[in-house]
Amino acid sequence: MEQYDVVIVGAGPAGLFMAKELSKDFSVCVIEKNKIGETSKFWVVSNKNIKDNKLEDCVISKPHRCCYKDYTGKSIGGIIKDGNPIVDEHKVLKKWAEEAKRNRAVLRESTNFKKFIYKENNV
Repeated sequence: MEQYDVVIVGAGPAGLFMAKELSKDFSVCVIEKNKIGETSKFWVVSNKNIKDNKLEDCVISKPHRCCYKDYTGKSIGGIIKDGNPIVDEHKVLKKWAEEAKRNRAVLRESTNFKKFIYKENNV
């Protein structure tokens, strides 16, 4: 039976980012029910996050004026301070997945979670 320090369920932005970071110090397995690196989200990221996470090669646009809708459909928009970049979310996820793999994380896609065993603070 394979054992890992950390098992992450879901290879979306949060799961892959955590895998990228945690796999520097722990053995990590990411379980994804769909294909890793696919998303239907639109990402606007701060310039600081672009720099801190080395995502300069993922920027596709830096609009200065834009109108978005929140999850309720309400329009939000206007002038965007510092021209916050829009990134290619597929490229970001691919980059994070590749970095996690370089750190020896195991990424499994098209999987289903069936059961787990819990024993005194270990799953």
